[in-house]
Amino acid sequence: MVNRTGRLNTRQLEVLNWIANGCPDGVMKDFTYKTTAVALQGRRLVIVSRKGGGWQAALTEVGAYYLEHGAYPAETSTSSRPAATCRPEQRSVPAGSLQQVAQRGRAAQPSTVDEQAQALVARVIRAGGVVQLDLEGDETDYKRLITASKRAPNLPFAKQLRMRSVGPYWSDDYEVYFDEDFWPRVPLRPVPVPERVATYHPVVAAYKSDPDRHEVSTDSLGRACRVLQALVTEAERRGHTGRAISRRPLYQDQGAPVSRRKDGQLEIVINDFVYRLRIRERAGPGRESQGYRPHGRRLPRWQEVRHTTFVPTGELRITIEEGYGRDGRPAEFRDGKRESLEERLPALLREPEIRAREDDWRRQEQKRQADLQLRRWEQAIEQAKLDFREAQRAAVLSDQLQQWRLARDLDLYLSEMAAAVTALPGKTERAAAEQWLAWVREYRRAVDPLRQPICMPPDRKPSKEELKPFLDGWSPYGPGG
Repeated sequence: MVNRTGRLNTRQLEVLNWIANGCPDGVMKDFTYKTTAVALQGRRLVIVSRKGGGWQAALTEVGAYYLEHGAYPAETSTSSRPAATCRPEQRSVPAGSLQQVAQRGRAAQPSTVDEQAQALVARVIRAGGVVQLDLEGDETDYKRLITASKRAPNLPFAKQLRMRSVGPYWSDDYEVYFDEDFWPRVPLRPVPVPERVATYHPVVAAYKSDPDRHEVSTDSLGRACRVLQALVTEAERRGHTGRAISRRPLYQDQGAPVSRRKDGQLEIVINDFVYRLRIRERAGPGRESQGYRPHGRRLPRWQEVRHTTFVPTGELRITIEEGYGRDGRPAEFRDGKRESLEERLPALLREPEIRAREDDWRRQEQKRQADLQLRRWEQAIEQAKLDFREAQRAAVLSDQLQQWRLARDLDLYLSEMAAAVTALPGKTERAAAEQWLAWVREYRRAVDPLRQPICMPPDRKPSKEELKPFLDGWSPYGPGG
């Protein structure tokens, strides 16, 4: 029995949002949306019609309510009058709006975790973007809430929650803060794939002529070339650069450098950032050992380095930067049961564009942090020089005070010494004592700081090592020391 009031799955919600946006062109890549629309009509969310010889879909009031609230109205028999009507060939919306509406639709599905995530977002907003946490005794699963916060309706646009440790490794001090999220800033745009190509792009032509880099069977080579043609053509239309990946002298083939398989076949350059794409075909079961090959017989490099024979399946996949994903976004796009690789090309080309924005922001952030650290280091150096100067002046003062006290002690000593010299009976002894008395008197005048001109002592330029005690952990040789 069909549940007509249950929550929609991802595909149903996508089609519902698409109909609400006026059925824009270039979004639905196959005709399965019509089947999904019929299922939505059974749920009273849309009305499908073929009047006038063309396919049309209309959003009902129940459908509009579901998009706004993420659930059916209390009375599920609400009128099915259309709230919006569309024909796929007639209406369009601004790029990216479908993803924003879909995000709102996902965020509208409440749950206990979602409510806690929404409260956490509100808490970070009230705190000005950063919330300090002491996790000692706190059993809250913040990682789960941060994941759920992506669906929160109060999450600021193009922001995401992150969590980091801010104390020593043994402490429980953390903070939850807003970080940039570039996913909603990059629209999903079509990538048309030609059915046939008269003249290949030089990058694709080089790939096609080099069997060592194919990584696809002969039967799939034409399709792989059309896919790469679509990617490099659309990338350059958007102002990016497509280029072949340079060979590396890792393996030697008759003295010529060859490429590692993981390097891929195509590079997309966006704002000086390079992203490698690798297209290949999934190998099927029944593989056998390569075994011995007669002398003179050579396989393409991508097959020769394999331990088993390659069994083609016709299923293609493309990975970005050796398949490393970011923030839960996929880095591999492949043929699937519902979508072909060609249908996934818009999302595939969107990923390097998102990464380029992320990398540019990180580069700017690193420069800001480096500039900030440099300014702090320069301030620390200037303060250290002032502290060194004050310490030198204090040392001069301490030395003068010590000499002044010595002069006062010498005055008392000279008074007693003169009386003792006068009391000496013999002339010879008295003459020798008076010589010593005269030297002491001269020495007393020399050590008395008040007999010298009183002035500010000259400042001495400190060495880097002399500044160390005044830098509070900074290196005197640079901000990175």
